[in-house]
Amino acid sequence: MIKFMQSLKLFSIVLCLTLIMMKCRFVNERKDPYWESRKDDFKYQNKVEFKNDSALENELRSLNRISDVHLGSIFSGDHVYLYSWHGSDSSTIRFTVVHDDEEHGLDVYYLILSKADGKVIASEEIAGAGREADFLYETASKITGKDSLFQVRSVTQWLDPGTRQRLERDNGDSTFLHLTIDATGQVTEKIVKEVKHLNDEYK
Repeated sequence: MIKFMQSLKLFSIVLCLTLIMMKCRFVNERKDPYWESRKDDFKYQNKVEFKNDSALENELRSLNRISDVHLGSIFSGDHVYLYSWHGSDSSTIRFTVVHDDEEHGLDVYYLILSKADGKVIASEEIAGAGREADFLYETASKITGKDSLFQVRSVTQWLDPGTRQRLERDNGDSTFLHLTIDATGQVTEKIVKEVKHLNDEYK
């Protein structure tokens, strides 16, 4: 009888430990379903080209605004809109959003989030535009593969520094780059081509 009670006690302990391990494994493997449940709220699916132009401004009203605790560390305010869903794999989720920075204009960001907890792994600005003094700064991108992009960054002089009049022909520089994003969110840039027309004294 004593041996039976000891065996039963041992069996109970083993059973409890097994259940605890199974529960821990379930918690560790559980995925955050929030973003995948909202993939149909994005206006586009796998959009390839991104730039800040009048078309983007016009379609802002048709985009769904989003507020998320994990995105709050990246964007100021709540003017963030779902733009294009780019899918997921076993560990990550990818999508683009439009951020309305009000007086600074619209920017498009490519985001990679952890599928387990929704935390941001990578956040890369892939389209935007802004003016400073006599110059217009623009960024446009094209997604060329999983976590790789072709990007053009340009700076254009649109005012004559002497007369302060609009130039008859805009003068500018452009840099063409290939961007890759690794599993840790680190972005590597490789310059493919540079076109220089501005004089250094005006930059």
